[in-house]
Amino acid sequence: MKRVAQSGTIQSMTTRRRASSVGFSLAELMVVVAIVGILATLAVVGVRSYMIAARANEAKAMIQAIRAAQEAYKAETGTYLDVSGNLKDYQPRPTPDEHFASFYNNVTDTKEQSWRMLNPSVPKEGVRWVYATVAGPAGGAFPPNADFCTADPPSFTGASSEKPWYVIQAIGDTDGDKHYGCMMASSFTGAVYDESSGD
Repeated sequence: MKRVAQSGTIQSMTTRRRASSVGFSLAELMVVVAIVGILATLAVVGVRSYMIAARANEAKAMIQAIRAAQEAYKAETGTYLDVSGNLKDYQPRPTPDEHFASFYNNVTDTKEQSWRMLNPSVPKEGVRWVYATVAGPAGGAFPPNADFCTADPPSFTGASSEKPWYVIQAIGDTDGDKHYGCMMASSFTGAVYDESSGD
């Protein structure tokens, strides 16, 4: 009888030891929490970088659409269309925003009518950045530096008033910090000037 009781006690102690060894210690839990925290931080940084790149890509795509529309307009009329009058008169609103805005929202606005005449391809969901484009005839005055969205504007290599010209300007807030970035393009060069960090 004693042997049976002893055997049962030893067996129950062994079962308890196995059960306690299955759980996690505090140190193990802290390591797991730290790893999950690091992975979450990396995910947030990755998503933020993706959003910044997507916002910058909107401006690049719109600049190319405006460029194509200007070239199409010139093919029909022999000159580019001065839509904005100056590089600080933006469409669809005066300043950029983190929310989408319809590019066309006021049919009676004279500036919007000019944009409709130029007819660049615009995203259906709207735009976050704001855009301006000015143009001049051959021999016309080039827009002054004061109109540029940056204190260090591109030199527009090969700029000449011997032929019609246009300049496109866009400003936007790529990272939500209310410091605007700038992009520019022109008929003088195929490059897009990109100062979109806004820092």
